[in-house]
Amino acid sequence: MGDLEQAAIDAGKSIEAHAATFKTHCDGIGLAIISVAALENWEGSQSSLSLRMRKVEWIRIARIVGAPILQVPASFEDASLLVSEDEIVHQLRLLADCGLPRYGSNEATVEIAYEPMAWSVRSDTWQHALHIKRRVGRANFKLCLDTYHILAKLWGDCSSPDGRIPGGDAALERSLFETLRLMKAEDVSFVQLSDAALAQPPVTLAQLREAGKHQSWYWCSKGRCFPYQKSLGAYLPMTDIIRTWLIELGWSGWVSMEIFHSSMAQEDRGPGFWAFHGRKSWDQTKMEMAKEMRSARL
Repeated sequence: MGDLEQAAIDAGKSIEAHAATFKTHCDGIGLAIISVAALENWEGSQSSLSLRMRKVEWIRIARIVGAPILQVPASFEDASLLVSEDEIVHQLRLLADCGLPRYGSNEATVEIAYEPMAWSVRSDTWQHALHIKRRVGRANFKLCLDTYHILAKLWGDCSSPDGRIPGGDAALERSLFETLRLMKAEDVSFVQLSDAALAQPPVTLAQLREAGKHQSWYWCSKGRCFPYQKSLGAYLPMTDIIRTWLIELGWSGWVSMEIFHSSMAQEDRGPGFWAFHGRKSWDQTKMEMAKEMRSARL
């Protein structure tokens, strides 16, 4: 059950009514809601398609809260590999169609942001997600690009003493070159920036077995931090990937930051603490990009 669903139950309201209350509260404090993330392991699930289509009601919730995006992580359920790519495309196409305004209505279009994650079982790279995006062929079906998932796949390794995958620099360079060759800014719904802490000591196989998670998933849940957040041990090579996406690709839409860190459980680290450090990270990101642009002009 999601946070909004639980909050609605606690308040004795319908999800729709509580979503409207939440929107009013956010408007009052000057916050815009970028996206709703309510669909997990949606495409290729073993549950019936008709049952899953009921969850598309979250598109209506997105409209109520004014969110232009419904974020959909690429499936990490092994059983989805038993479903053909043609069926995957068909299901995602149906989802995208639900984000379009009904004929004669004044509904807002909701974009579907398909996110390739490092532990997704099929679309675990941006290249494959882009392939799926083009097969779906709907203007409102785009990609969510997340620095963590790209770098955890190509460069970072939480089980290694130095935190690196051998050959990672070359792999990242090739990936960024391919990004500019194959992708267009309009293929992207929004960008997520996220760094990670160097795992010290490295994560062991025993820890992964106990958690029952892919190493990048395990690392994600404990060591993700804001870009350049050295106080938490951030070490991933953020500058090149951010420069490629935000400057060279020409992306100019929503940019978010995502954090999942074990220290979030500390009682003195509430939303205000993380908002402060998120702002600090964004200021550092802008400084790094300004340096990159000055260097390019020399």
